[in-house]
Amino acid sequence: MEPAKTISVVCPENVRAGYKNIPAAEFDPAVHVPFDIKTGQPCLRHDGPTVAEYVPADWQSLHWKQRVALAEKLSGDCPLAPAAGQKPADAADAVIAAEIARRAGG
Repeated sequence: MEPAKTISVVCPENVRAGYKNIPAAEFDPAVHVPFDIKTGQPCLRHDGPTVAEYVPADWQSLHWKQRVALAEKLSGDCPLAPAAGQKPADAADAVIAAEIARRAGG
């Protein structure tokens, strides 16, 4: 039997390690921050699941607040800064789409 796939996420309650493993099916990018065990830092891992695996294939159907939170995580937890007259959801969509394209090699 193959072991269940897990994802390491930041866990401030775990003072010693700073992370915990959760089932991949429970990962929610609006709630969880991925944790890279090799570096000991919160981040999106480049050797693990892709952005597409973190978010539904139809990420544009996520609530706009979830898309903004995801875009901020993809930007290194930096607050999203929409351009003048740009809606936060549109700015988030641009960040997410750019990251997916970058990881796909486009």
